[in-house]
Amino acid sequence: MAYKEKEVTLFKNGIINELDAETLPPGSASDSDNFLSLGDKLELARGQMQLGDSETDSGHVDGIGAGTDVEGNEYLYKYFKGKIRRYNSVGALWGDVVDFGSANAEDMTFSLGRTPAGAFLWASSPNTGLVRMNMANPDSYIDFYGAAADVWRGYCKIKSNALWMWQVNEFGAVFWRSHLGDDYPYTAITLESYGTGSPPQKTFAHTTAQPHVVGRSVVITDSVENFTDNGNGVLTGDKGGSGTINYVTGACSITFNTAPTGAITIDYSYEVPYTDGLADFGYTSPTRAAGEGFFLAQYDDNSAIQDMHILDGTVYVGHQKSWWKVDVEADDTDAVNVMFREGTGVPSMRASVATGDGIYYIDDTDENQKVVRRLQFDRNGQKVRPIVVSEQLNLSGYDFSDAAGVQYGEYIIWACRSSSDVNHNDTLLLYNERYELWDKMEGFFRCFAVYNDGLYGGSSINGDVYEIFSGFDDDGSPILGSWTSNDWDLDSEELKKAKKLVVEGDMGISQELIVEASYDNGVFERIGTVEGDSEYVDKSVGTSYGHRLYGSGPYGSGESVTAYRYMREFKLNSGKFQTVRIRFRTEKYGYLNIRGYIIKDVRDCGRRIPQKFR
Repeated sequence: MAYKEKEVTLFKNGIINELDAETLPPGSASDSDNFLSLGDKLELARGQMQLGDSETDSGHVDGIGAGTDVEGNEYLYKYFKGKIRRYNSVGALWGDVVDFGSANAEDMTFSLGRTPAGAFLWASSPNTGLVRMNMANPDSYIDFYGAAADVWRGYCKIKSNALWMWQVNEFGAVFWRSHLGDDYPYTAITLESYGTGSPPQKTFAHTTAQPHVVGRSVVITDSVENFTDNGNGVLTGDKGGSGTINYVTGACSITFNTAPTGAITIDYSYEVPYTDGLADFGYTSPTRAAGEGFFLAQYDDNSAIQDMHILDGTVYVGHQKSWWKVDVEADDTDAVNVMFREGTGVPSMRASVATGDGIYYIDDTDENQKVVRRLQFDRNGQKVRPIVVSEQLNLSGYDFSDAAGVQYGEYIIWACRSSSDVNHNDTLLLYNERYELWDKMEGFFRCFAVYNDGLYGGSSINGDVYEIFSGFDDDGSPILGSWTSNDWDLDSEELKKAKKLVVEGDMGISQELIVEASYDNGVFERIGTVEGDSEYVDKSVGTSYGHRLYGSGPYGSGESVTAYRYMREFKLNSGKFQTVRIRFRTEKYGYLNIRGYIIKDVRDCGRRIPQKFR
């Protein structure tokens, strides 16, 4: 009888734990941790690295957000212990921007917005109110709560040229919208006195009479040299002078090329965002005008509003136990506010993610059937329906009470708790949109932001922020990867023997791959190891893999390491078996992928049941 070979070279199924392991196709995982299924290979997930200095107080991060100025420079903020703090890459330190006091430690939302006045990052929570940082002056802010009577407090998001806000208060679940962003044109100030020249003095400071200066509106002159701003806080003179302006406070400083001798004046425009702007939620009573703010009651299911998204121009509002939709008329004179779906909802404020394919969300309204759904148009493009995208996963044991989601590259990622016995998020579930598969990683996060093309997470166990998918260690510790195959009968119902197992892929010289096998659901036995510095690893030609998962090339970005092709053959002392599972594990540092494995010299031994069942 001829020997057979059974080969696995594709990994396009990910984890499938909703079905019995014997029914799974080859290349799928009955269980996996810290491995990514990438179609032509399995890859050990990149690591995690702390960003900046450590927080000394206990607690967890209550929000994280990234803002971008008008020139494309990015800034990262977090909310911890009642403080909005910004990361400064110079010195790698976190510095305070706003201090609301530790009594206001609560979840906070961040939302990026751009108007003709500049680029802004808005932050809001039910007790702190509403603040806005100008990205041209990233450490300066305006606190809108109390600045005008109609500024509300809650969680916020900027969508469709307006600021939307929600919370549950004494009136129930309330959802409201600001004025449309129509505060342009701004109020112009001309010939405001800046000072008087007095040679040899060249440098002059001034604070404008009105704060909240509009970017690209500033002209300062002594009638000889004219200074203009670039919209990002820099003043440039046409005779070689230079200066800066803080748009939030109006503080300016300029240095003339030649000492001025006469009057210095400044022209500028300023905005009042809480009057006809994104921080104005007021409306004319009793007849509201188009473009003004409004509020809508969404009381029916008596559950909290968690988040809102826009799908084809319609606002979808996720509650804990339902979805609502708000259709605003094109002329903004009226809105239809109705419950869209009942019995399906979002468990936490960050557990839904809007993408180009629809709105993904965790749904645990049925304790016995926790699923991930996508709110999308049906095939006819007529109706929006929630479809299940996690059929292959059994999520019953997970706790999504503090779940958080984010889109990063081709992944939709959720942070959650591995069980209800854990009091913080410790797991990342990854949905690969391209292959429609699931993988799983370790991760202690409860909020996310994409910053400088990298994915960052606010910790669920301390006040620190970490870059995710970065490097080849977990902040100094090895990445413990484990991947377990299906329970494979090698396409034969007979008992069989196998003599050899071949594993191949690429690995760094410091890495080690542990290979194990289990026969007929027995304990896993160690077959052997593949060591990156061994002679059977071909070091004549290497492949560079970037530290960061995504980048400009096919193998990641940033600093890179070289990995080398390995192919290792192991002897199998299997005895007679019906099914076999292969498990790969890692305990050391470095890059690793598995491009395939072959079970060789397979011989059928007749239709008998395994020895342990006789």
